[in-house]
Amino acid sequence: MCTRILNNMDNKQVAVARNMDWEFHLDATLMLTPAGDCAVGMSKAERKKEGITKKQVLKWQAKYASIATLLGDDEDGFGFCDGMNEKGFVANVLYDTNCTFHQGSLSDEQKGLSVLRWGQFMLDCFASVREAVSYFSFPEPGMEICFFGGSVPGDPNAPAQVHAAISDRHGDSAILEIHQGKLTIYHHRDYTVMTNEPDYQTQLNLDTYWRYQWNKTKSANQNPVFTTPGGHTSVQRFERASYYRLLQNENLTQVDRVAQVAAMISPCKVPQGFEALHPNNLEEQLEKKAGITFNSFTLWTNISDCKNKRYYLQSNDTIQTVWVEFPKSLEQVQSICLDATFRAAQVMGDVTKKMHPVTQHPLHTA
Repeated sequence: MCTRILNNMDNKQVAVARNMDWEFHLDATLMLTPAGDCAVGMSKAERKKEGITKKQVLKWQAKYASIATLLGDDEDGFGFCDGMNEKGFVANVLYDTNCTFHQGSLSDEQKGLSVLRWGQFMLDCFASVREAVSYFSFPEPGMEICFFGGSVPGDPNAPAQVHAAISDRHGDSAILEIHQGKLTIYHHRDYTVMTNEPDYQTQLNLDTYWRYQWNKTKSANQNPVFTTPGGHTSVQRFERASYYRLLQNENLTQVDRVAQVAAMISPCKVPQGFEALHPNNLEEQLEKKAGITFNSFTLWTNISDCKNKRYYLQSNDTIQTVWVEFPKSLEQVQSICLDATFRAAQVMGDVTKKMHPVTQHPLHTA
Protein backbone atom coordinates (compact mmCIF):
# COMPACT_ATOMS: atom_id res chain seq x y z
CA MET A 1 0.00 0.00 0.00
CA CYS A 2 2.37 2.78 1.21
CA THR A 3 6.00 3.33 2.20
CA ARG A 4 7.65 5.89 4.50
CA ILE A 5 11.37 6.66 4.86
CA LEU A 6 12.91 9.12 7.34
CA ASN A 7 16.29 10.56 6.35
CA ASN A 8 17.79 11.67 9.66
CA MET A 9 21.49 11.12 8.88
CA ASP A 10 22.12 14.85 9.13
CA ASN A 11 20.41 16.62 12.03
CA LYS A 12 20.83 19.91 10.19
CA GLN A 13 18.58 18.76 7.32
CA VAL A 14 16.01 16.11 8.21
CA ALA A 15 13.64 15.02 5.44
CA VAL A 16 10.80 12.49 5.17
CA ALA A 17 9.40 10.80 2.06
CA ARG A 18 6.19 8.82 1.75
CA ASN A 19 4.56 6.98 -1.17
CA MET A 20 0.76 6.95 -1.23
CA ASP A 21 -0.53 3.76 -2.89
CA TRP A 22 -4.10 2.70 -3.64
CA GLU A 23 -6.05 0.41 -5.97
CA PHE A 24 -7.50 3.29 -7.99
CA HIS A 25 -7.15 7.04 -8.34
CA LEU A 26 -7.95 9.22 -5.33
CA ASP A 27 -7.77 13.01 -5.46
CA ALA A 28 -5.46 14.83 -3.07
CA THR A 29 -6.17 18.20 -1.47
CA LEU A 30 -3.34 20.30 -0.05
CA MET A 31 -4.48 22.20 3.04
CA LEU A 32 -2.81 25.12 4.83
CA THR A 33 -4.05 25.57 8.40
CA PRO A 34 -3.23 28.57 10.63
CA ALA A 35 -2.40 28.35 14.31
CA GLY A 36 -5.34 29.15 16.57
CA ASP A 37 -7.97 27.23 14.60
CA CYS A 38 -10.40 25.37 16.90
CA ALA A 39 -11.12 21.71 16.21
CA VAL A 40 -13.18 18.69 17.28
CA GLY A 41 -12.12 15.06 16.96
CA MET A 42 -15.19 13.62 15.24
CA SER A 43 -17.86 14.76 12.83
CA LYS A 44 -21.55 14.68 13.73
CA ALA A 45 -22.05 11.66 11.47
CA GLU A 46 -19.18 9.81 13.16
CA ARG A 47 -20.54 10.58 16.62
CA LYS A 48 -23.98 9.33 15.63
CA LYS A 49 -22.53 6.13 14.18
CA GLU A 50 -20.51 5.40 17.32
CA GLY A 51 -23.24 6.51 19.73
CA ILE A 52 -21.23 9.07 21.70
CA THR A 53 -22.04 12.61 22.78
CA LYS A 54 -20.36 15.95 22.01
CA LYS A 55 -18.84 16.04 25.51
CA GLN A 56 -17.12 12.71 24.88
CA VAL A 57 -15.28 13.98 21.79
CA LEU A 58 -11.76 15.41 21.94
CA LYS A 59 -11.55 19.18 21.37
CA TRP A 60 -8.44 21.29 20.83
CA GLN A 61 -7.04 24.52 19.44
CA ALA A 62 -4.19 24.38 16.93
CA LYS A 63 -0.90 25.58 18.42
CA TYR A 64 0.95 25.42 15.13
CA ALA A 65 0.29 26.16 11.47
CA SER A 66 0.46 23.13 9.20
CA ILE A 67 0.51 21.88 5.61
CA ALA A 68 -1.29 18.59 4.97
CA THR A 69 -2.48 16.26 2.23
CA LEU A 70 -6.10 15.16 2.63
CA LEU A 71 -8.06 12.43 0.86
CA GLY A 72 -11.70 12.83 -0.15
CA ASP A 73 -14.09 15.58 -1.13
CA ASP A 74 -17.12 17.49 0.15
CA GLU A 75 -19.46 14.63 -0.74
CA ASP A 76 -17.50 11.69 0.72
CA GLY A 77 -15.83 13.62 3.51
CA PHE A 78 -12.11 14.05 4.12
CA GLY A 79 -9.37 12.16 5.87
CA PHE A 80 -5.80 13.06 6.81
CA CYS A 81 -3.04 11.39 4.84
CA ASP A 82 0.24 13.20 5.44
CA GLY A 83 1.65 16.54 6.56
CA MET A 84 4.14 18.78 8.36
CA ASN A 85 3.72 21.70 10.76
CA GLU A 86 5.67 24.94 11.11
CA LYS A 87 7.99 23.35 13.70
CA GLY A 88 9.11 20.62 11.29
CA PHE A 89 7.02 17.93 13.01
CA VAL A 90 5.80 15.39 10.43
CA ALA A 91 2.94 12.87 10.55
CA ASN A 92 2.55 10.10 7.96
CA VAL A 93 -0.63 8.00 8.22
CA LEU A 94 -0.50 4.66 6.38
CA TYR A 95 -2.92 1.77 5.93
CA ASP A 96 -2.67 -1.02 8.52
CA THR A 97 -4.90 -4.10 8.34
CA ASN A 98 -3.90 -5.06 11.91
CA CYS A 99 -5.56 -1.93 13.32
CA THR A 100 -8.54 -2.59 15.61
CA PHE A 101 -10.85 -0.10 17.30
CA HIS A 102 -12.69 0.47 20.54
CA GLN A 103 -15.96 -1.37 21.07
CA GLY A 104 -18.61 -0.19 23.51
CA SER A 105 -19.12 3.00 25.50
CA LEU A 106 -16.44 5.43 26.63
CA SER A 107 -15.42 5.86 30.25
CA ASP A 108 -15.28 9.25 31.97
CA GLU A 109 -11.51 9.24 31.45
CA GLN A 110 -11.72 8.84 27.67
CA LYS A 111 -12.18 11.18 24.71
CA GLY A 112 -13.10 9.99 21.23
CA LEU A 113 -10.93 10.79 18.19
CA SER A 114 -11.53 9.65 14.62
CA VAL A 115 -8.47 8.19 12.89
CA LEU A 116 -9.40 10.34 9.89
CA ARG A 117 -8.51 13.40 12.05
CA TRP A 118 -5.69 11.87 14.08
CA GLY A 119 -2.85 13.13 11.90
CA GLN A 120 -4.22 16.68 11.82
CA PHE A 121 -4.55 16.64 15.62
CA MET A 122 -0.86 15.75 15.95
CA LEU A 123 0.25 18.47 13.53
CA ASP A 124 -1.91 20.99 15.38
CA CYS A 125 -0.60 20.14 18.83
CA PHE A 126 2.98 18.83 18.84
CA ALA A 127 6.40 20.29 18.04
CA SER A 128 8.43 17.12 18.67
CA VAL A 129 8.14 13.35 18.75
CA ARG A 130 9.01 13.24 22.43
CA GLU A 131 6.17 15.64 23.20
CA ALA A 132 3.67 13.52 21.23
CA VAL A 133 4.83 10.24 22.78
CA SER A 134 4.57 11.73 26.27
CA TYR A 135 1.05 13.01 25.59
CA PHE A 136 -0.23 9.63 24.41
CA SER A 137 1.69 7.61 27.02
CA PHE A 138 0.78 9.71 30.06
CA PRO A 139 -2.59 11.36 29.37
CA GLU A 140 -3.95 14.01 31.68
CA PRO A 141 -6.96 12.99 33.81
CA GLY A 142 -10.06 12.70 31.64
CA MET A 143 -8.04 13.01 28.41
CA GLU A 144 -7.18 9.43 27.49
CA ILE A 145 -7.58 9.14 23.71
CA CYS A 146 -9.79 6.39 22.32
CA PHE A 147 -9.69 5.93 18.55
CA PHE A 148 -12.63 5.24 16.27
CA GLY A 149 -12.56 4.08 12.66
CA GLY A 150 -14.69 4.73 9.61
CA SER A 151 -14.16 4.27 5.89
CA VAL A 152 -11.51 5.65 3.55
CA PRO A 153 -12.82 8.83 1.87
CA GLY A 154 -13.35 8.00 -1.79
CA ASP A 155 -13.50 4.25 -1.10
CA PRO A 156 -16.49 3.48 1.17
CA ASN A 157 -15.79 -0.27 1.01
CA ALA A 158 -12.35 0.15 2.61
CA PRO A 159 -12.25 0.49 6.42
CA ALA A 160 -9.98 3.28 7.68
CA GLN A 161 -7.50 0.99 9.43
CA VAL A 162 -4.28 2.95 9.89
CA HIS A 163 -1.08 3.43 11.81
CA ALA A 164 1.14 6.50 11.95
CA ALA A 165 4.81 7.41 11.74
CA ILE A 166 5.87 10.69 13.34
CA SER A 167 9.19 12.52 13.16
CA ASP A 168 10.63 15.94 13.88
CA ARG A 169 13.31 18.35 12.73
CA HIS A 170 15.83 16.77 15.14
CA GLY A 171 15.49 13.35 13.50
CA ASP A 172 13.54 11.62 16.26
CA SER A 173 10.98 9.02 15.19
CA ALA A 174 8.09 6.92 16.51
CA ILE A 175 5.63 4.40 15.09
CA LEU A 176 2.09 4.44 16.54
CA GLU A 177 -0.20 1.42 16.15
CA ILE A 178 -3.83 1.13 17.25
CA HIS A 179 -5.07 -2.03 18.97
CA GLN A 180 -8.58 -2.09 20.42
CA GLY A 181 -8.67 1.69 20.18
CA LYS A 182 -5.47 2.22 22.19
CA LEU A 183 -1.90 2.91 21.13
CA THR A 184 1.20 0.76 21.03
CA ILE A 185 4.23 3.02 20.59
CA TYR A 186 7.66 2.19 19.15
CA HIS A 187 9.96 5.14 19.85
CA HIS A 188 13.52 5.35 18.51
CA ARG A 189 15.30 7.51 15.95
CA ASP A 190 16.44 4.31 14.19
CA TYR A 191 12.83 3.47 13.24
CA THR A 192 13.20 5.17 9.89
CA VAL A 193 11.11 2.86 7.67
CA MET A 194 7.44 1.91 7.79
CA THR A 195 5.09 0.20 5.35
CA ASN A 196 1.84 -1.62 6.18
CA GLU A 197 1.29 -5.07 7.62
CA PRO A 198 2.34 -7.12 9.58
CA ASP A 199 2.63 -5.33 12.93
CA TYR A 200 5.74 -3.24 13.44
CA GLN A 201 7.40 -5.63 15.89
CA THR A 202 7.17 -8.42 13.33
CA GLN A 203 8.57 -6.08 10.69
CA LEU A 204 11.55 -5.34 12.94
CA ASN A 205 12.11 -9.06 13.52
CA LEU A 206 12.12 -9.72 9.77
CA ASP A 207 14.40 -6.75 9.21
CA THR A 208 17.00 -8.21 11.59
CA TYR A 209 17.58 -11.08 9.16
CA TRP A 210 18.23 -8.69 6.27
CA ARG A 211 20.44 -6.40 8.35
CA TYR A 212 22.62 -9.40 9.13
CA GLN A 213 22.82 -10.23 5.41
CA TRP A 214 23.99 -6.66 4.78
CA ASN A 215 26.46 -6.78 7.71
CA LYS A 216 24.51 -4.09 9.57
CA THR A 217 24.16 -5.89 12.93
CA LYS A 218 26.42 -6.19 15.99
CA SER A 219 27.16 -9.78 14.95
CA ALA A 220 29.57 -9.43 12.05
CA ASN A 221 28.75 -11.26 8.82
CA GLN A 222 31.97 -12.40 7.15
CA ASN A 223 30.14 -13.14 3.90
CA PRO A 224 27.56 -10.38 3.44
CA VAL A 225 25.05 -10.56 0.62
CA PHE A 226 23.88 -7.24 -0.78
CA THR A 227 20.51 -8.16 -2.22
CA THR A 228 17.00 -7.04 -1.35
CA PRO A 229 13.46 -8.24 -2.22
CA GLY A 230 12.17 -6.75 -5.45
CA GLY A 231 8.43 -7.32 -5.09
CA HIS A 232 5.55 -4.98 -4.34
CA THR A 233 4.26 -6.44 -1.05
CA SER A 234 4.47 -4.61 2.26
CA VAL A 235 7.26 -6.81 3.63
CA GLN A 236 9.29 -6.60 0.42
CA ARG A 237 8.96 -2.82 0.26
CA PHE A 238 9.97 -2.55 3.92
CA GLU A 239 13.23 -4.40 3.27
CA ARG A 240 13.93 -2.54 0.04
CA ALA A 241 13.39 0.81 1.79
CA SER A 242 15.66 -0.33 4.65
CA TYR A 243 18.31 -1.37 2.12
CA TYR A 244 18.53 2.07 0.53
CA ARG A 245 18.20 3.88 3.86
CA LEU A 246 20.83 1.85 5.75
CA LEU A 247 23.50 1.34 3.11
CA GLN A 248 24.56 4.98 3.07
CA ASN A 249 27.84 6.76 3.75
CA GLU A 250 26.63 9.01 6.54
CA ASN A 251 29.91 10.96 6.51
CA LEU A 252 29.25 12.47 3.11
CA THR A 253 28.90 16.24 3.14
CA GLN A 254 27.22 18.61 0.70
CA VAL A 255 24.40 16.15 0.14
CA ASP A 256 20.88 17.46 -0.38
CA ARG A 257 18.98 15.25 2.07
CA VAL A 258 15.64 16.04 0.42
CA ALA A 259 16.84 14.82 -2.97
CA GLN A 260 18.50 11.88 -1.26
CA VAL A 261 15.33 10.66 0.46
CA ALA A 262 13.41 11.14 -2.80
CA ALA A 263 15.85 8.73 -4.44
CA MET A 264 15.50 6.27 -1.54
CA ILE A 265 11.71 6.13 -1.83
CA SER A 266 11.68 5.89 -5.62
CA PRO A 267 12.52 2.13 -5.82
CA CYS A 268 9.50 1.49 -3.58
CA LYS A 269 7.02 3.01 -6.04
CA VAL A 270 4.56 0.68 -7.79
CA PRO A 271 3.84 1.75 -11.40
CA GLN A 272 0.33 2.16 -12.74
CA GLY A 273 -0.92 -0.96 -14.49
CA PHE A 274 1.29 -3.30 -12.46
CA GLU A 275 -0.45 -6.63 -12.03
CA ALA A 276 0.93 -9.48 -9.96
CA LEU A 277 -2.46 -11.18 -9.59
CA HIS A 278 -3.72 -12.84 -12.76
CA PRO A 279 -7.47 -13.05 -13.52
CA ASN A 280 -8.87 -16.38 -12.31
CA ASN A 281 -12.42 -16.24 -13.64
CA LEU A 282 -14.48 -14.68 -16.42
CA GLU A 283 -15.52 -11.66 -14.34
CA GLU A 284 -11.91 -10.83 -13.48
CA GLN A 285 -10.86 -11.32 -17.11
CA LEU A 286 -13.55 -8.87 -18.23
CA GLU A 287 -12.43 -6.37 -15.59
CA LYS A 288 -8.87 -6.63 -16.86
CA LYS A 289 -10.00 -5.96 -20.44
CA ALA A 290 -11.90 -2.93 -19.12
CA GLY A 291 -8.68 -1.56 -17.65
CA ILE A 292 -9.41 -2.38 -14.01
CA THR A 293 -6.24 -3.22 -12.07
CA PHE A 294 -5.91 -5.89 -9.39
CA ASN A 295 -3.09 -4.26 -7.45
CA SER A 296 -2.54 -1.00 -5.65
CA PHE A 297 -0.09 1.42 -7.27
CA THR A 298 1.63 4.63 -6.26
CA LEU A 299 -0.59 7.69 -6.68
CA TRP A 300 1.88 10.27 -5.41
CA THR A 301 4.89 10.87 -3.16
CA ASN A 302 4.94 13.40 -0.32
CA ILE A 303 8.27 14.83 0.83
CA SER A 304 8.68 16.99 3.94
CA ASP A 305 11.73 19.26 4.17
CA CYS A 306 11.89 19.83 7.92
CA LYS A 307 14.69 22.39 7.67
CA ASN A 308 13.29 24.72 5.02
CA LYS A 309 9.63 23.96 5.92
CA ARG A 310 8.78 23.09 2.33
CA TYR A 311 6.23 20.37 1.59
CA TYR A 312 6.28 18.56 -1.77
CA LEU A 313 3.85 16.39 -3.68
CA GLN A 314 5.09 14.46 -6.71
CA SER A 315 2.35 12.98 -8.88
CA ASN A 316 2.86 9.50 -10.27
CA ASP A 317 0.30 10.27 -13.00
CA THR A 318 2.01 13.14 -14.75
CA ILE A 319 5.49 13.57 -13.19
CA GLN A 320 4.17 16.86 -11.79
CA THR A 321 6.00 18.16 -8.74
CA VAL A 322 4.40 20.91 -6.69
CA TRP A 323 5.17 22.30 -3.27
CA VAL A 324 3.75 24.52 -0.55
CA GLU A 325 5.59 26.80 1.87
CA PHE A 326 4.38 28.52 5.02
CA PRO A 327 3.40 32.11 4.16
CA LYS A 328 4.69 34.90 6.38
CA SER A 329 1.11 35.65 7.39
CA LEU A 330 -1.53 32.92 7.56
CA GLU A 331 -4.88 33.88 9.06
CA GLN A 332 -7.33 31.61 7.20
CA VAL A 333 -7.47 27.99 6.12
CA GLN A 334 -6.46 27.61 2.46
CA SER A 335 -6.62 24.66 0.07
CA ILE A 336 -6.05 23.46 -3.47
CA CYS A 337 -7.43 20.24 -4.96
CA LEU A 338 -5.04 18.28 -7.17
CA ASP A 339 -7.80 16.72 -9.25
CA ALA A 340 -7.93 15.77 -12.95
CA THR A 341 -8.37 19.42 -13.98
CA PHE A 342 -5.30 20.45 -11.99
CA ARG A 343 -3.25 17.61 -13.46
CA ALA A 344 -4.36 18.47 -17.00
CA ALA A 345 -3.14 22.05 -16.49
CA GLN A 346 0.37 20.64 -15.91
CA VAL A 347 1.03 23.00 -13.01
CA MET A 348 4.58 22.73 -11.63
CA GLY A 349 6.46 24.37 -8.78
CA ASP A 350 5.31 26.49 -5.85
CA VAL A 351 1.49 26.50 -5.56
CA THR A 352 1.27 28.39 -2.25
CA LYS A 353 -0.16 31.49 -3.94
CA LYS A 354 -2.59 29.38 -5.98
CA MET A 355 -4.39 28.14 -2.87
CA HIS A 356 -7.91 29.37 -2.12
CA PRO A 357 -9.42 30.51 1.20
CA VAL A 358 -11.70 27.97 2.89
CA THR A 359 -14.47 28.92 5.31
CA GLN A 360 -13.92 25.91 7.58
CA HIS A 361 -11.29 23.20 7.85
CA PRO A 362 -13.06 19.90 6.97
CA LEU A 363 -11.16 18.03 9.71
CA HIS A 364 -11.87 20.65 12.38
CA THR A 365 -15.65 20.99 12.07
CA ALA A 366 -18.26 18.98 13.96
